[in-house]
Amino acid sequence: WNFSGPSFTISAVETATFKALELAEMLLATEEVTAVVVGAVDLAGGVENVLLRSQFGKINTGVNTLSFDQNANGWNVGEGAGAVVLQRQDTALKNKQRIYAVVEALSIGQSPSMAIDSRTISDVCKKAFTQAGIKPEEINYLEVSGSGIPQEDTAEIEGILAAYPYVGNGLHCALGSIKANIGHTFVASGIASLIKTALSLYYKYIPGTPKWSGVKTPQMWEGSPFYVATESRPWFLQKEVKCRISAINSIGCDGSFAHILLSEEIQQEPRPSKYLESRPYHLFPISGDSETSLITALNNLEKTLENGECLSKVASETFSGFQKQSSANYTLSITGRNQKEVLKEINSAKKGITDAFINKKDWATPIGSYFTPKPLGKNGEVAF
Repeated sequence: WNFSGPSFTISAVETATFKALELAEMLLATEEVTAVVVGAVDLAGGVENVLLRSQFGKINTGVNTLSFDQNANGWNVGEGAGAVVLQRQDTALKNKQRIYAVVEALSIGQSPSMAIDSRTISDVCKKAFTQAGIKPEEINYLEVSGSGIPQEDTAEIEGILAAYPYVGNGLHCALGSIKANIGHTFVASGIASLIKTALSLYYKYIPGTPKWSGVKTPQMWEGSPFYVATESRPWFLQKEVKCRISAINSIGCDGSFAHILLSEEIQQEPRPSKYLESRPYHLFPISGDSETSLITALNNLEKTLENGECLSKVASETFSGFQKQSSANYTLSITGRNQKEVLKEINSAKKGITDAFINKKDWATPIGSYFTPKPLGKNGEVAF
């Protein structure tokens, strides 16, 4: 570290962001420092940088996605800059400031041989679990380095598989990497991963990986807890889990490794989910006391949509009407991403509801529209 006035400059490797976080934690612990800004920048897309870094591994000529994918064969060029503000948790809560994520643990290690080493990666992960008192099965999203450099990817996969054991039914932890979205920003990739992961915690969603088709080496992943989300999805909590927890794995070209655990701050005021608000799906809940009343409501909804009314506006009005009919015998839900799809679901529902009453079986579509002729709620039971 070079010290000059109130700022520090740290060596130019991907793990530099997390070394800076470690330093910031030390400074904040003194209580003489109230806030620390940690940032990184790398204009890695220039010709000189690309040629230099091509010595470590070839540029991807396949699909731009997570480098573990069978259709990716190198690293993606990218560049960028980012910064975060760090404060003591108690201070931020006291001042009612927005908290995107809480740093639960930060573990940094160095390979004895300065080489990329899967054993050291695994040890660094386990050290973070111990620091935070968090079990690996409590982590539902892991942001990996996924550099696209073969020896780094192989070591990282082996390291995280050793640190994150198979538990229960498996497939409880999603994998992703910011490099699949913006390319390998090298020195800035650590801060990019941190910002992405913090935002997913704050807005309660599992980030998707674009163009994912499957892993290169399926045999390596057998029995692992990992899966890749092909599109972003809401992050729902299991009943016994108190908060969402993510991890970030980072690899430096100098044989340094970092593993950081982040959690959402559940003590702050409830916040809206920009992720859910931006989703393309619209929900139209309809209540009725009989098959006839449900069909009538469907016809009215169909007529409204055919008149060109705004989908989100109609969805809100439909929900308001639904809330006023809480004592109705039946509920039907229609979902869709656009007018054409919603109208198709309505037409399907007209026949589906009739068949459901005749056969006493539920009606459902692949995108989520649903009706049951035997609702359990009125009987005091629990329905999922």
